[in-house]
Amino acid sequence: LLLTTFSIMNMIVSVIVDSTLEQALDQKLKELHQNEAETVAAVVKIDEIFNRADADGDGQITKEELLDVLGDKEVQAYLREVGVELSHAEHIFDVIDYDSSGSLDSKEFALGLVKARGDARAQDVLALQCDLWRREKGLRSEILALCIHTDSRMAVVDQELALLGEDLECLGQALGTRIGPWSPMLSE
Repeated sequence: LLLTTFSIMNMIVSVIVDSTLEQALDQKLKELHQNEAETVAAVVKIDEIFNRADADGDGQITKEELLDVLGDKEVQAYLREVGVELSHAEHIFDVIDYDSSGSLDSKEFALGLVKARGDARAQDVLALQCDLWRREKGLRSEILALCIHTDSRMAVVDQELALLGEDLECLGQALGTRIGPWSPMLSE
């Protein structure tokens, strides 16, 4: 009887656990779909902000164009709806312009603002990430310049060694002996 009771209890517990896990999965899926819908709506609003800021219609916005449009009440409302704090909106351009080009295309602007949504921590993380991208780009340029400089210096060293080898060979001929790395005197 004890074994039967234990088996029945195990079955009941497994049904409860299975039901709970299924509900948790459904809740997660609902949250995922809701977040996806919010992101799509945010991108639409961000595109509208970009189009309003792109005063000259060249497909790029500058910091000045963005600052000009931030005074618009409707743009401020869009930013609030998207989840970007207005107090940080003035500085957001510098953060998301990680390549320091002075302008943003619509993709760069949208990706930056989508990442900057939320509380200040998300914006701080984005600022750090963009700063790292800037530093990486600068370091890559410096390393490339260093490699080019080193290669040119090594080419000069190779030329000097070749000339020195020629001078040693001439000296050896003048002395009637063979001087060089192949010389038995030097290899001993």
